[in-house]
Amino acid sequence: MEIAYVHHDCFIIFLEDALNTAFLFDFPDAAHRPESAAGYVRDQLAGRRVFCFFSHSHADHFSPEVRELLAGAESVNYVVSDDVASMSELFDPELHDDVSVVEPDETIHVDELAITGYESTDLGVGFLIKLTGTTIWFSGDVARWSWEEQDEASRAFADSHFAKTLDSLKAATTRLDVAFVTADPRLPHWAGGIDFDRAVRPCVLVPMHAFGRLDELKKFAAEVNDPSRLFLYESQGDRYRPSL
Repeated sequence: MEIAYVHHDCFIIFLEDALNTAFLFDFPDAAHRPESAAGYVRDQLAGRRVFCFFSHSHADHFSPEVRELLAGAESVNYVVSDDVASMSELFDPELHDDVSVVEPDETIHVDELAITGYESTDLGVGFLIKLTGTTIWFSGDVARWSWEEQDEASRAFADSHFAKTLDSLKAATTRLDVAFVTADPRLPHWAGGIDFDRAVRPCVLVPMHAFGRLDELKKFAAEVNDPSRLFLYESQGDRYRPSL
């Protein structure tokens, strides 16, 4: 397995299997990405068997343009949240047989993947993906969205919901190989990124949701036990090969 950084919450996983499989996560709208991102994704995924995941429909996580970019792939399966399917006919499973929708607390099977949705307090879902010998978590906007300017009840709800999500993930996994985790530098607690690492202890931790402020992730790394487990990227195209 090899992981490549694209931008913000957008990453590619290359499985390096016999089927030349790759996963693409949360490719963002043009206003939320560098100009080079589209060409990079198109070139990297040409000729591959692709699973394209969209956790929710916020523009920094979703672009319908991805259908055009993946036209050169060998095959594509789209796995999306229900709000993505509702807002775009291009990802309506009733119109396209290459689209699968994941609801919160639901597990679906797409080829050899078992994919479970986890509810976000913001929008959409996080994905727990299980395939032979490997378990991957992609948070989307499943995070501890507890802001100082919110009232006490709202903060308490956000904290409680996130804590319950961590408990659920721990119960669902005996080993979490790779976790893509929100580590938003706008929040003093990194939107729960440190909480996630301490509770779930993934083998590999990939912080994200930095809006391109990648230097901030070095501060996050300083708070993580055993930062050698982190993929700390510095620019588009940086790659990391986990030892799993």
